[in-house]
Amino acid sequence: MAKLSENSFLKAGMIDGKLPPSAVEIEAAVLGEMIIDSGCLETAVNLLSAEMFYSEEHRLIFSAVSELYAESKSIDALTVAQQLKKNGSLEQAGGAYGVSKLGASVGSGAHVEYHCKIILQKYLMRQLVEAGGEIQKTGFDESLDVSDALAKSEKLITGITDIAEGRRSVKSFTEIVDASLNEAYRRAAAAKEGKMSGITTGLRDLDAKLFGWEQSNLIILAGRPGQGKSALMLHFAKAAARAGVPAAIFSLEMSDVRLTDRLLLSFCDVPAYKFRSGYISRDELCGLDSAAGQLKQLPITIDQTPTVTISQIRAKARAMSRTGRCGMVFIDYLQLIQMSASQGKNVNNAIAEITREAKILAKEINVPVMLLSQLNREVERRADKRPQLADLRDSGAIEQDADIVIFVYRPAYYGIESTDLSGKNSGILTVAKFREGAVGDVSFSHNDGLTQIYDHGTQQDKMLLREMQADLPF
Repeated sequence: MAKLSENSFLKAGMIDGKLPPSAVEIEAAVLGEMIIDSGCLETAVNLLSAEMFYSEEHRLIFSAVSELYAESKSIDALTVAQQLKKNGSLEQAGGAYGVSKLGASVGSGAHVEYHCKIILQKYLMRQLVEAGGEIQKTGFDESLDVSDALAKSEKLITGITDIAEGRRSVKSFTEIVDASLNEAYRRAAAAKEGKMSGITTGLRDLDAKLFGWEQSNLIILAGRPGQGKSALMLHFAKAAARAGVPAAIFSLEMSDVRLTDRLLLSFCDVPAYKFRSGYISRDELCGLDSAAGQLKQLPITIDQTPTVTISQIRAKARAMSRTGRCGMVFIDYLQLIQMSASQGKNVNNAIAEITREAKILAKEINVPVMLLSQLNREVERRADKRPQLADLRDSGAIEQDADIVIFVYRPAYYGIESTDLSGKNSGILTVAKFREGAVGDVSFSHNDGLTQIYDHGTQQDKMLLREMQADLPF
């Protein structure tokens, strides 16, 4: 977030005839609670920082208390006054008498968390007012390109949201241990019922290796052009949606209609070439109608904005998450995401920021995020054309930030025969990185148009496809 001046309100006084949002009495109460009740210290220090206090005196006192707390020293009116004196700010903070009044003004620390949240809310409202002023200045700055102005404005608002959500996410270690234990019990219960803890991938062998897509994971699906990245992404999105998990697809390459064409064809046996040419029989049209009816029932959202920054994707995904429309995010693909003004022309820095923000998105809305990526041309120079981690294009940050890296490789595309695969309509998913498990290969099969993905060896009789369609709840 762009830095907003901490003292501007104090200097400016009233803004448009109004005082900035504040709760000075509540600030005094929190400081008093911290001084008289040591049990309030952890709550206040976790939820607040000195800059969130409107009163300059209160900012100085909170800083002094926080310093004592960090050094595990006793905290009372006398030690706080001594710390302020050591900092050279005792008189600015109201003197020793002012500090002693704070402790005497409260009876207990029973309501400290509620009081802290009021201070946080007032601080965020002040930040919004100030951000509004900065955005207004940006709007009048004719030296800025409109995309740069929007990016700058968006960063101000996103930064405030990040503070709000970050402060709300603070937990005690006891809560974290309990959450970890509850998660272990949930996985055990799922395993007992023969279910996975994560979201199904729609491929049995891949599910067995990864245990499904886990919450807050960043998954990189990478490959050279023509290998089927988008086809596999749609397969994974469809599998998640069929399991009741809302899939949010951000497509920077293909339009929403073209993606939906592929999804339609994944539910029926109409060949892709016939669908595109228009030479479709009456029975095939009936099949498309049936496929459309099934597809409409799936919780899938497609955003096809052609030029978008990772911050904009993040904001949209958060909004979808709040309305229950985002249980897994798919982004196609990394190298088409627009660089923000702050990234300049350095591609490596831009890629690093994008993957970092994608990982932050996965954590903050607690869903898996799949980010598709191109591989560099080094793959083509090798005899076997098999991708390696070093082939990740433009930045080592892709591998660093990812929880899972999967490469798509179809030997038949290069005219290579593989002893591990049967037929030209087969491919390999190489799990090259997996933070929580073993790496290795998983085979898959597909139809001629790459509109249907199967477990390896089932494309001839299509038994799996029929079983999946028969199990549909609609």
